[in-house]
Amino acid sequence: MTYLLIAYLLVVLVPMFVASWRTSLLGLAVQGLLLGWMAMELTVDPTLTPGRIALFAELVLVRGVFVPVWLYRVLNELKTPARNDIIPANLLFWTIVGVLVVVSFRFANGVFAEEQASTHLAVAAAALLLGLLVLASQDQPVSQLIGVLRIENAIALFELASEPHIPLPVQLGLVTIFVATVLTFGWYLRKVANAPAEWVEGPAL
Repeated sequence: MTYLLIAYLLVVLVPMFVASWRTSLLGLAVQGLLLGWMAMELTVDPTLTPGRIALFAELVLVRGVFVPVWLYRVLNELKTPARNDIIPANLLFWTIVGVLVVVSFRFANGVFAEEQASTHLAVAAAALLLGLLVLASQDQPVSQLIGVLRIENAIALFELASEPHIPLPVQLGLVTIFVATVLTFGWYLRKVANAPAEWVEGPAL
């Protein structure tokens, strides 16, 4: 399980230094697949209940496949420039990334003595803080969208720390809301791309 968490952390970190929206979407896809893998590893009871099947479907099929493929189609259709910085490309922000990761691991070590629980909390906390950093440092719709989805995945990773037993109707409701949110993001990106420049940038002073 620890190797999956380290792999997840690497997948979260790489797009911070590679200025490409394709890399960011690939990172989201791999995050979803890793979340599904971790959910299987953490399953104590091998019985596949409907709620557990819905959880795996959300993590793998929705987060790992549907979300990146849908957004790739939207961004490709809009001919979005390949370069997309989700944080400013300078030494200050790269240092902040490193500090947030270190702080997350120090915090987790103070909360849990057991190694796997500590690593799980540290990786989830680092993913959450880095998602918040993206939102705080960028004002472009694509970057903010990626930041929100990174935070969503970090929250899902937090929830996997204790094997959730969510009733099937609730799980289906959560999946529906998440899919509707992603579809709304795609609609918004198209709306912004087709809006007059002064609507997006504001009136000239």
